[in-house]
Amino acid sequence: MINDLPYFGVIETESLNKSYDIETKIGERNINLDLNFEKNSTDSRTLKIIKVFLENIEKVDVENQQHFINDFYEKGETDDHLEFYLEELFEEELNNIIDVKQSREKQKLELLSKFELIRVGIYPDNSNYFGTFDYSIRLDGEFSNQLLVLNTKENGILDHITWES
Repeated sequence: MINDLPYFGVIETESLNKSYDIETKIGERNINLDLNFEKNSTDSRTLKIIKVFLENIEKVDVENQQHFINDFYEKGETDDHLEFYLEELFEEELNNIIDVKQSREKQKLELLSKFELIRVGIYPDNSNYFGTFDYSIRLDGEFSNQLLVLNTKENGILDHITWES
């Protein structure tokens, strides 16, 4: 069966590639989008889930911002990730990104507001999570390799937040 997916176009569902990778515009940003399969074929139910997931990336991205804020206040991975930047960057570097004269909490929240979605990975055959949203911050015009990652279930609901490099 041939199916047409948002962003990816036509894929042959009985003869899948391991991955499909594209760069696309979501909202006002260019992001990398990849679709990853462990099997050689998939069914119409899974394709419908993938299609709905792709159609809702922008909505989930907005929801993810609130998940990061909640995780920050719960002293989770988000807080640890932001603390890393405040400890590791020189004051001049931080000054180019945030107002370093405000309280530590406000510094972290301002820094968090600078994170941008750079990649969405979709893993329909993975039993642990379905979607991966990678966020990074620009340092000297380049995205940092330290990623704040939010993994979701197939319906876009938060599974967990992690920090990767």
